[in-house]
Amino acid sequence: MIPHPRLRSFVLVAATLALTACSSSPVPRFYVLTSTAPPAATGPSSDLALGVGPVTLAPHLDRPQLVTRSGNELRLGDLDRWGESLADGVARVLAENLVRLLDSDRVWTYPWRPAVPVETQVTVEVVRCDAENGEAVLTARWTVFDGGEMRLARRSSYRRPANSPPATAAALSESLAELSREIADTLLREEP
Repeated sequence: MIPHPRLRSFVLVAATLALTACSSSPVPRFYVLTSTAPPAATGPSSDLALGVGPVTLAPHLDRPQLVTRSGNELRLGDLDRWGESLADGVARVLAENLVRLLDSDRVWTYPWRPAVPVETQVTVEVVRCDAENGEAVLTARWTVFDGGEMRLARRSSYRRPANSPPATAAALSESLAELSREIADTLLREEP
């Protein structure tokens, strides 16, 4: 028995809508941190052979999603994700910024090859790299080693306005530029 033409049309439209709904699921958005530090001011370039890393993350940050806080609650952006490992992105951006700020091409990210003559190493522990109450927050502990001996350890924290995931990624990049400037100033001030 052939169904009524209206019923057949209704079934076809319903099936088409169901298939369309299944195929139009939200698409994730991917973000990367970017180097934003300006070139070094005119002056002598650094002759320092610098290793950046390893960069470690607080466990709640070691994931592909952007993290937002609300008090002690963490929210993961299911559709807002990092385009690379956050630790790798932080190390890459710090190294790119330090190349410019130190006016040096002798900056490497961890793990560097055994033949690379690293004299000074900066390790970084990222404690916060998230958004809260309309601000992007970056907090990091960083340590400078010379020849394997610890020279100094510091903690730095930065806050910038950010009201969306793209603004958060941009604000965190700007905060990394500030951290890079702080590290570069410290290295240049205390360079032998």
